[in-house]
Parts: sequence; C-alpha cells; structure tokens
Amino acid sequence: KEKSSRVEALETALKSAEEALVEASKRAPEQVKVFETSLAAKEELQEKTKEIEALKVSLLTAEALSTEVSLKSGRIAELEADLSLARKANESTHLTSALACSECVLAAARESVLQKRLDEAKIQI
Repeated sequence: KEKSSRVEALETALKSAEEALVEASKRAPEQVKVFETSLAAKEELQEKTKEIEALKVSLLTAEALSTEVSLKSGRIAELEADLSLARKANESTHLTSALACSECVLAAARESVLQKRLDEAKIQI
C-alpha cells in the first residue's frame, strides 16, 4: 500500500510536470517573441548610443572650431586696430613731412622775395 501511494504520488507529480511542460511549451513562442523584441530593442539602443557618441564628438569639434573662430576674430580685430593706428601715424608723418616741405618752399620763397627786395634796394641806392 505504501508503494502504491508512492507510485500514485509519483504519477501525480509526473502528470503535473507534464501539464506544466505543455503549458510552458504553449507560452514558449510568446516568450521567444518577447526575447526577440527585447534583443531588437537592445540593438537599437546600442545604435542610438553610438549615434549619440558620434554627435557628442561632432559637438565638441564644433565647439572647438567656434572657439578658434572667436579667437581668430579677436586677433583680426586687434590687427585691424593696429593697422588703423599705423595708418593714422603714417598720415600724421606724411602730413608732418608735407608741412615741413611746405615750410621749406615758403622759406625759400620768402628768401627769394627778400633777395629781390634787397637787389631792388641796392639798385635804388
């Protein structure tokens, strides 16, 4: 009797296991689909992560270029200011030189006029 109840218990357990296996096999395609969907989502996530990393690198490159452009723009402004000052100094030097030349011409003209007057005065004396 004891064996018979053990056999019955084993048969019941076996039957339960078979039923569970049948149920599991019914759910297996569903679980495979869930797994495939999960795997596809993971692959998509990895692709998006790669894209994000590439965009970050592009952004850093763009920021570096922007900084370089800003620095060069500042340097251009400095050079333009220096050029403007140099032009003003050159104009000033040119005007000073022209003024000195005009003063020389004026002095020569005065000397010539004075010499003529002196010559006329000598003739009159």
